[in-house]
Amino acid sequence: MRSTITKLTSSNNFDFLEVHDRELLTLVSLAEKYYNNDPNTSLMKLRQFGERMVQIISIKKRLIFKRNEEQKDLINRLYNQNIIPKEIYCLFHKIRMHGNKANHKFLNNKNIALENLKYAYEISIWFHNNFYSSNFQPPDFVVPGDQDVEKQNNLQIENTDLKKQIDTLKLKLSLADKKKVEDLDKLQKEIENLKLKLSLAQSSKNYSSDELEDLKQKYNSLINDLNFAKNQSQSLTQKLIYLNQKEQQINQELSIAKNQNEKYQQEVSLAKSQNGKYKNSLIFWRISTVTAVILCGIIGIIYDFNNQKIKKDILIEASKNHESVTKVSKLETQLQQQEESRQQTFTLQSQLQQKEQEYAQIQVQYQQTVDLASKLETELKIANQKLPQKQNLIEQKTPQITTYHTNHEEFKIAVQIAQEAAISGKKAKTAQEWSLIAEKWQKAAKLMGDVSPESSQYETAKNRYLQYSKNFQVAKAYEQKTKKKTVVLSTPLIKTYNVRFNVGSTGATVKNPIQPNERHRYHVWAAAGQELLLQRKQGDVNLTLISPQGQTIASVTNGQSQWSGKLSSTGNYIIEVSATSQSNYLISMNISALMQKKATQLIEKWLNAKQRMLAAPYDQQLVAQLATGKKLKDTIDSIQWLKSNSAYYEYEFSKLESLEYVKSSPGKAVFDATVVEKMTLYINGKIDKGNTTDYPRSKKYRFYLTFDQGFWKIEDSNYLSSE
Repeated sequence: MRSTITKLTSSNNFDFLEVHDRELLTLVSLAEKYYNNDPNTSLMKLRQFGERMVQIISIKKRLIFKRNEEQKDLINRLYNQNIIPKEIYCLFHKIRMHGNKANHKFLNNKNIALENLKYAYEISIWFHNNFYSSNFQPPDFVVPGDQDVEKQNNLQIENTDLKKQIDTLKLKLSLADKKKVEDLDKLQKEIENLKLKLSLAQSSKNYSSDELEDLKQKYNSLINDLNFAKNQSQSLTQKLIYLNQKEQQINQELSIAKNQNEKYQQEVSLAKSQNGKYKNSLIFWRISTVTAVILCGIIGIIYDFNNQKIKKDILIEASKNHESVTKVSKLETQLQQQEESRQQTFTLQSQLQQKEQEYAQIQVQYQQTVDLASKLETELKIANQKLPQKQNLIEQKTPQITTYHTNHEEFKIAVQIAQEAAISGKKAKTAQEWSLIAEKWQKAAKLMGDVSPESSQYETAKNRYLQYSKNFQVAKAYEQKTKKKTVVLSTPLIKTYNVRFNVGSTGATVKNPIQPNERHRYHVWAAAGQELLLQRKQGDVNLTLISPQGQTIASVTNGQSQWSGKLSSTGNYIIEVSATSQSNYLISMNISALMQKKATQLIEKWLNAKQRMLAAPYDQQLVAQLATGKKLKDTIDSIQWLKSNSAYYEYEFSKLESLEYVKSSPGKAVFDATVVEKMTLYINGKIDKGNTTDYPRSKKYRFYLTFDQGFWKIEDSNYLSSE
């Protein structure tokens, strides 16, 4: 006879998972089991399967789990670190989303449940190939059958078999009882005969005393056997009565099981809205049937004491039924644990709502503090505008021959160049060094002279123009004084160019003709710590790299073609080109883009923080860490709107695909970013389709970055286009 309970962890489609994790196989087997009659439970089991699988992959890849990290964030981390491919990444998210809908919106679609089983099957094959055997040949996916209906039919067959066995046992017991009665009558007659012989022997003198004593012993022995037989007969009668009672009880149990079977379909329908009742009813029906089976086995064991073969068969069946009861008990324990987990979840949700209310009050207080800080920051900026400060000017572009600057930039750059000239003047010894210093004073004076009369710094610039012009004359005098030769055959003609980099570039290539009496000087702004690669690609020319302090750093002469190294200070570097004969030259310069790296890190932080800013806990402090100015104000306004309308965004993922440099100035930078996002806007628990993307969508934004209080932050952003 077959067992009344099928193993829950048995699966033809997913058997190969057992070598990895028994719990993983149990979850997906339960999902297959409930697929036909309870798709809602099947979807929730598949979501648990996805969670378990993601955790196992993270452990195998030695990923560090973050505190309070949600499943979707862990999936995104696995994808972003190239641990799982895009196809598996999308399947994980589909299983997670359908599981959420099954849990919160009672999704109960059989076709969707089958699709998710196939998703789990694809994930399992990928997992097994990558973490166990790359040569694994997976079995063909088989659609799960209606296991519960099949089990009901099996139980009905088993009940019929049991009833037949009970009838057979009753017949055998009846025959045994009849034989016992016959044996009892025969024994009674033998006792009467022996009693008569004993009486005759006592009255007769023909028997010896030993013979009489022997007859007495036989008589007593027969009397004992008779009493024992009577007791056995009474016990047999009682047991027969007990058997009849148990037979009635079994019939009642079978009747209850039939009634439970009729109610089964109704309970399946009710389980769509009240998950769990169906499973309890089914387990009760099974336990009732198993109880009947066990009682039958026990009755057979008690009564068949004269038939060893029947006793052995019943013992075997009782052992099988005992295993079935044990499995049912385990299943009941698992269901009870799930119910306790649900109760704990409801309790935690209540606590979370209380915490959110407390946090909302704290946010109101924090917003008041932010508004006050913003007001003070505005006042501080107005005051700081009156004080010219030294700023780093890091330009990462391709050269264009231009000297255009805004009035504000002209003043700051002139101050920067003048400071470098003053510092260099304290160390200058050669005529060449004094020539470079004079050139800087001349350039600084020209920039001050270009400041517009409408500028608030015009008066200061006018005074400094006079001072810088005077310093230029002094530097030229020192240049003449320190020349070794008093007779100069020819004075080199110096041509100066500002190198500007094109959009998205960190290098420049320049091509010009040069005469023997010329020197071409290219001014390039760079920051300390950046790498510079200087190459002579064409022409018989010499290259000299001069620091912002006027010191020669390196030279590229006829025997060399390039120089590379790390720059030690921030400022305006000079690349000087000279030749001994007429030549057409082509040189290139490349500077590593540290700003590009900082911008990438900042924008990626912003994208990863959206889920915390535009949904609970609506983290405004995080916004203030990453944004300033208009971006800060707009984001805070968006958060207030979301909260007041019971709305939030859910991001499946938000990833920076590419970043292109546009332009920069001291403390400012502009980048174009291509972002791939899939997001959903919920308002009052319903999806707003107008602000929801059904698939990963690529969009292009322009980000305006600013250096604010020691950190780079996003000042503004504009939407450009979508693909």
